Amino acid sequence: MSKEFFDSSEFVVSAPDLQVGLSLEIESGTKPKEALNRYEAAYRVRCAFCAGHTPHLKGFTVELEDGRKALCGICCGRRFFGKEEVDRFAADLQSQITQQNQRRILARTVEGAPLALSILNENWVDLERTYQSAASAVAEWLDLEHLTAELSGDKLLVKRVRNQKVTKVGRDGREFQVKEKTEEIQSQVHGASCLLIDKPWLGIAKGGLATLVSRAERPEMIKGKVADELMFKRRMVLESVKEGLQFVQSAHAFFQEENIGQFLLWYGRAYSDKPPHVKLNRERHLVVSRLDPKSSPFNIRLPFILPAHAPLIEAFSTKSAK
Repeated sequence: MSKEFFDSSEFVVSAPDLQVGLSLEIESGTKPKEALNRYEAAYRVRCAFCAGHTPHLKGFTVELEDGRKALCGICCGRRFFGKEEVDRFAADLQSQITQQNQRRILARTVEGAPLALSILNENWVDLERTYQSAASAVAEWLDLEHLTAELSGDKLLVKRVRNQKVTKVGRDGREFQVKEKTEEIQSQVHGASCLLIDKPWLGIAKGGLATLVSRAERPEMIKGKVADELMFKRRMVLESVKEGLQFVQSAHAFFQEENIGQFLLWYGRAYSDKPPHVKLNRERHLVVSRLDPKSSPFNIRLPFILPAHAPLIEAFSTKSAK
């Protein structure tokens, strides 16, 4: 279809008779080759195909085999070309609308991808790797199934068991006292879910963003199955970013000096074994003993603060969400 006749960014028009190059009358029995757009007019426009040129509010702009373009009311189209042909026009146009919307969304998405990739590389990928190493060193001492069962959301609850006398009433109505064990929450270990190390989510997101960045130079080439694949990849990248940020934030909360003390208290009550040596000083230098006493302790320096996560999410998601 010619660019001067039809702006391909619009598949639904409200003033169809203002389109350039329309033929006002089409010979009886002439059938169109394809529909260029559909119209939902703000006023009635004449049909070029029927003898009376009936005015319609809804219909199609169609192209004939010889290149002419004309308006056809939807009722006339069904009568002259058949319901099946009109339904095909509608389905083809809807498919083009869907693909165009996908391309618009993806064009905005890939525009944000280079910035998101830069932020990820500069601030987050190494950070995730650092905290995964630290979490792995601590998790080495744990039964992960037991840890999963003990987690309350993102926390471990440090419980204290107390024996106390409880007054009860017997069947004969007399009161008597028995000893019962009760549990009370003494403190909490924050961010303990980070010890269930899963995947390098931000590293995975980096690979997905690199694919999107490769499309940034020519987003107009995104079409068909490629559009579907990139839409899926975009969703997966966003999910990976969210998972990775959640891990880093949990790990940062876990690896705080006071929190580590509460973890060791929890460990001592959850396991009969001697707790590992886990030391985090004020300079954020972490030392964790190994299960194998012959191995050197794990040593790493952790960051004092986390970078703001909003720029990473906004760089990639806001443009595509508009």
